[in-house]
Amino acid sequence: MDSSLSVRTQHIFGFKGDTNGSIYYIDDHRVVYTAGHNVIIYSIEDRKMEFFPCQEGTLGISAISLCPKRRYLAVAERAERAIIFVYDTSKQRKKRPLITTDCLSQEYISLAFAPKQEKKFLISMGGAPDWTLIYWQWDRQKVLYAAKVSTGSPVYSISFNILDYANGIICTGNNIFRWFKAVEGSLKAQNTGIQKKEPHVSNNFLCHSWLYDGKLVIGTDAGEILLFDQNCDYRGYFTSGMESWSPLCILPFSNGFLVGGEEARVVVFERNTDDLRMHYARSQRSICVTNQPTAKVKGMSISPNSEDTLILSLDNSQIYSIAFSSEREEAEPLSDVFHTNAITGLDVCIRKPLVVTCGLDNSVRIWNYLENKLEVAEYFSEEPYSVAFHPSGFHIVVGFADKLRMMNVFTNGIKPYKDIHIKACREIKFCNGGHMFAATNGHLIQVFNFYTGENPPNMQFKGHTGKVSSLDWNEDDTSLVSTGWDGAVFEWKLYSKGEQTSSQKYSRKGAKFSCIIGTTENRPEGRMLYVAGNDKDIKEISGETCLRSLDTGVTIGQIALSHSGKLLFAGVAEAEKPGAIRAYKFDPFNGDYIEYQAHCLPIERIRISFDDNFLFTVGQDGCLIIFEIEDKDFRVIKREKEGFNIFAEEILVTKSEIQELFHEIDNLTTTSKELETNNKMQYNMALEEKQEEIDKLKQQIHQESLQEKGRYENLLSNKKEMENTYEERIMQLQQQFEIEKQELKTNFQFKKNKEVERYLELSKEREIRAKEAAERIERLKSEHTKVMAEREEQFREKLEEVRMKIEQLSRENEDQQQDFEAKCKRFEERNERDLFELRELNIKEIQGIKFDCDTADAELNLAKKVEERLKEEKNKKAEEAKQMDDELERQREDIKQLNELIKQNTKEIKIRKKTIKEKERRIYELRKKNQELEKFRFVLDYKIRELKRDIGPREDEISRLKEQTNEMEKELKHLESVNEKLGILVENLRLRQDGMQNEITKQREKLRKNQARIQAFKDGIYDCVQYIQEEKKLKEAVLKLYEKFVRNETQTKGVTTEKEYVRQCNHLESTITGLRKKLKKVNKVHHQDLIRIMNQNVELINEINGLRKELKFLNYLKRQVDALNQKGGKKAIIEDVTKKEIEMQKEEIQNLKRKLSELETGRPPSNGRFSEEMNSFS
Repeated sequence: MDSSLSVRTQHIFGFKGDTNGSIYYIDDHRVVYTAGHNVIIYSIEDRKMEFFPCQEGTLGISAISLCPKRRYLAVAERAERAIIFVYDTSKQRKKRPLITTDCLSQEYISLAFAPKQEKKFLISMGGAPDWTLIYWQWDRQKVLYAAKVSTGSPVYSISFNILDYANGIICTGNNIFRWFKAVEGSLKAQNTGIQKKEPHVSNNFLCHSWLYDGKLVIGTDAGEILLFDQNCDYRGYFTSGMESWSPLCILPFSNGFLVGGEEARVVVFERNTDDLRMHYARSQRSICVTNQPTAKVKGMSISPNSEDTLILSLDNSQIYSIAFSSEREEAEPLSDVFHTNAITGLDVCIRKPLVVTCGLDNSVRIWNYLENKLEVAEYFSEEPYSVAFHPSGFHIVVGFADKLRMMNVFTNGIKPYKDIHIKACREIKFCNGGHMFAATNGHLIQVFNFYTGENPPNMQFKGHTGKVSSLDWNEDDTSLVSTGWDGAVFEWKLYSKGEQTSSQKYSRKGAKFSCIIGTTENRPEGRMLYVAGNDKDIKEISGETCLRSLDTGVTIGQIALSHSGKLLFAGVAEAEKPGAIRAYKFDPFNGDYIEYQAHCLPIERIRISFDDNFLFTVGQDGCLIIFEIEDKDFRVIKREKEGFNIFAEEILVTKSEIQELFHEIDNLTTTSKELETNNKMQYNMALEEKQEEIDKLKQQIHQESLQEKGRYENLLSNKKEMENTYEERIMQLQQQFEIEKQELKTNFQFKKNKEVERYLELSKEREIRAKEAAERIERLKSEHTKVMAEREEQFREKLEEVRMKIEQLSRENEDQQQDFEAKCKRFEERNERDLFELRELNIKEIQGIKFDCDTADAELNLAKKVEERLKEEKNKKAEEAKQMDDELERQREDIKQLNELIKQNTKEIKIRKKTIKEKERRIYELRKKNQELEKFRFVLDYKIRELKRDIGPREDEISRLKEQTNEMEKELKHLESVNEKLGILVENLRLRQDGMQNEITKQREKLRKNQARIQAFKDGIYDCVQYIQEEKKLKEAVLKLYEKFVRNETQTKGVTTEKEYVRQCNHLESTITGLRKKLKKVNKVHHQDLIRIMNQNVELINEINGLRKELKFLNYLKRQVDALNQKGGKKAIIEDVTKKEIEMQKEEIQNLKRKLSELETGRPPSNGRFSEEMNSFS
């Protein structure tokens, strides 16, 4: 088959109710269930479906099971040897099949995954005749264990222990209760019955389930609910409280469990902590599907995360949803209400996206195949056999056992309007134009005029000897072809004019044809006919000969040909076998096909939409399946050729409904008129009240403006007085500050001179001491050299005497030698003593130098303090700049508020009250600001008194005066800005008051003009009403009224507050420019101060670095002296060390003198601040 053509399942309306474990929640928005020969994942929110089609050749789905984590789905299918498929619902992928020879059954009746090991283990229960339990390791397609459960009694369900899958497997059925465990490579039964069970309790166990706390619940056919613990020990039983009611399924939830059964009823059991044995009790709450009293609940599932929605599947192929968490428990269809029995009729509308079905459940339903929903459902007292849809979509014809009914299709129902007496009509077909329809009556064919319902004699066709099963019109509606159970094919001409009205095309004895279709006549080979029947062939007929007979191998019940002529669809109708769809490539028709799984029972009808986009099939399983036909290369769409780009939107409405609508319109118009008159009266009354309020507010505003004017004058006078007093005080403080500053300068200069004189004296003393130390050292050196020379002479003389008397006076020589050594020691000790005295003198001089270093450190600390204070001043300046920025932001916000107030003046009278309240709030803020000014005055007086009273040390006094002057400057600037704001606000208030008075007068004038205009318009309408019976005069009067009030309408727009707005904008711009200039000056001064402070910091850092170097050098000298003190011994070393020490001390003194002169002459200018700080430190 051509790869460019494909068929895809789009939607299935139906449900397979006989599947064990029929429905499950995958998550809160998706549900999985079976329909036809497919497994469906249905999205509740967008009504979309995903499909897992069954294996080709299987006989249907017998059971499904979803794992506890809701990822894997096991599907058991009937076959000659039962087979299981596992699907991954998250990836929508089929795993490998599970098939074994250990089970001889053709089906598995129950499946279950192992909790916490669902990726590995699965159990399945085979049906008759062997009832074998299979334990699978499904990820490896391996059977681990197999055990026979029953010898003949049916088994209904199996399951793993929910808390521990290794703790056993439960199997229940009719007189069967088995508990198996995997022991030593096989499944061994732990018990074969229920111990301690009451004798009257039934042994027919229909269903069971494990609860979340590990307990086991079993339901019997007598309505008892048995309770077991984790080890399958019997605890007791509950009763359902209803007679002849049997449970069929059990579902656990967080607070208990649900039991569903007959009468479409669900019984709720909840936890009961008071009952220590049973732990559960039946709740008063009961859930029931009220419109399905005879149905049985076959499956249940609850939303996994929230547990707020419960879905029920019934045995009559319906699915209902119930709000489980709410008190309202009305059941609603999950998607739509499906057919509950086989569907016998199907037809598609041309002009609307609708398809009609009828079935053995006595219903006719109309479905919307684009929106995937049920539009209309109508139930009758007898079974409909066939149905046909008019091309317009407004009418249908339904065949019943004793009549044909022509019906109109409305939005809310189907209503018959004509009956035609034809019995058991099983085939109805509208012609392409819709003006005729053909119906079968046994072996007779009758063609009716749709609009009159007449059947003339020349439109009754006889020729078949058996029941007619299928009809097909040709393209121009001039003839139709038919086939039936007699194996004959006829062509009937409607407008023959004396010619033969019928001709037998083909006949085959023993065959029963169920469907016939024909191609268009514009083909080169002419119109070809195709028939299908119980002979498992599709025959191609041209004229009276059969050109080809295609053996299909199966019974084909229905065939359909696409309008494009590319595909031929055939529906399989083998008894008790799934009904598949075969798509044959038609051009050429060589027998190549692709099979698509559709229904689980034989197909009854097939139809294709007019645009070849959709294929519709119905079957004995009660399902309507919609397929989408995809043609990648080309698709002939007649709808676009003929100009029908969209479906028709017209609907049928009855006369009574139109009358009701008109009656509602009249009622609404009368009520609207009444409301209009009431609203006018209320408007006039409210307008009068508002006018009175405006007058009162005007008077109030006038009085308040006078009061505010007086207050403003008082504030202005107070402001001037305060400015004068503050200026006088500031002048006094500045003079006092200058005097004290001058005194501090003179004192500091005096102290500085004293310190310089003292330093010079100390330096002179130091030089004198250094000279004395040098002289003393020279004197000691000379004395030492003299003593050494004298002693050397004495030693030489004694040595000569000893040489002369060496032989005689050896003992004396020894004594003298000892005396010489003792004297040497004494001389050395004396020299050491002299050196120690010199060292002490040097140490004292070093201490003096250290003292000078300490003074330098003190000066360094002073410089650091000055630096810190300069940093504080810098931070203060930054804070001042920030405050000025904040002030500018506040002024900008004030400008925005003023602009908004100017815009508000142009609004309607409704917001006048708000503006008046805004004014009152502004006045209140002005009062607050006045109070703040008084507070500032009091604070300033208090601070001045504190300054005069708390004069302490000069250092604190200078800093405090600086801080106070800065604060006073800030306060003065703030007062100036506040005074400017007050002036602007008062001026705005005055201008606003004038503008409001002008606006009020204009509004009054407008109201008066509008009232006069309304009265004139009413008079014009009254004049028009006088000519209500005369059309021309009425038209002329309306035109005059239009000319007068519409075309020649002049709009007068007065200039309201534009000049005032411009003036205020100019004033605000000038204020902003002044503030910007002030800000630039302040920033400039601040920048200069920052540069000066940075230069001073650099110079101080250089001084600190020089002092640190000197300190390091002094430490080095100290270490050298200590090293020399530790050494003793030779004289030459001592003399060198003393010389080096003296030279280093001289260099040290010269360096200190130079540094001192540099510090005196090269100190950077600090505008008196550094000198003041030094003075305050001293």
